Amino acid sequence: MYIGDMSLRLVGWSVEGVGPLGNYSFGKFVFNIPPRGPVEVSHKAATEGRLMYVVTCAGGECQAETAAANYTLFHFLHGVNITRAVKGTCTHLGYAGSAVEERGMISPEAFAYILGGLPANGSGVYVAEMCEVGGVPLAVVGDVYLNMTLYGQALTMKLRVESSAVSVAPYNSTLYQRILAEAKAAQKAKA
Repeated sequence: MYIGDMSLRLVGWSVEGVGPLGNYSFGKFVFNIPPRGPVEVSHKAATEGRLMYVVTCAGGECQAETAAANYTLFHFLHGVNITRAVKGTCTHLGYAGSAVEERGMISPEAFAYILGGLPANGSGVYVAEMCEVGGVPLAVVGDVYLNMTLYGQALTMKLRVESSAVSVAPYNSTLYQRILAEAKAAQKAKA
C-alpha cells in the first residue's frame, strides 16, 4: 500500500571557510515536519590533514563522527557513490566560479539518522547544483529523495535544500581553531 508523499524544505545559514590550516563549516538549518513542527539542525565541521571532524545536532541529540576530508556538500547524508561534475561557469556576489552538480546515494546510517529512530527501511539519493568559488559553495539548490517502508506502508519523502551566501569575508584562522577544537571534543565525548 502506498500512503503518499511528503515534501520538506530546509532553510538556514552556514559559514564555510577554506584556508591553509584547514577548512571549516558551521551553521543552523530549520525544517518543518508535520505534525511535529519546526526542527533545528546545527552542524560544525573542520578538517585537519586528511580527516574531517563533524558534530551534527537535532532535537537535543548530537552525533559526532570523523570522516575522510573529501568535502561534499551534503556530508550529513553520508553520501556514497558520490559523483561531482563541473557543468559550466557561474557568478554569485560578483565572484566567478564553477557550476557543479553533485549526486550521491544516502548511506543506511544516514537514512536511520534522518528518520530519527522510526522503524523504517529504504533508500535515498540526492542531487545538488551549486556555484562553487575557490572550493566554497556560495549558492546551492539540492533535492534529497527518500523511498521507505514505514509500518508496512510505502512513503516517498522529498527534502529541498536551498542555501545562498549573502557575503564573503577573509578566512579566519582563529575561528578555524575554535571549530576544530569543538568538533574534536565532541568525538572524545562520544567515545
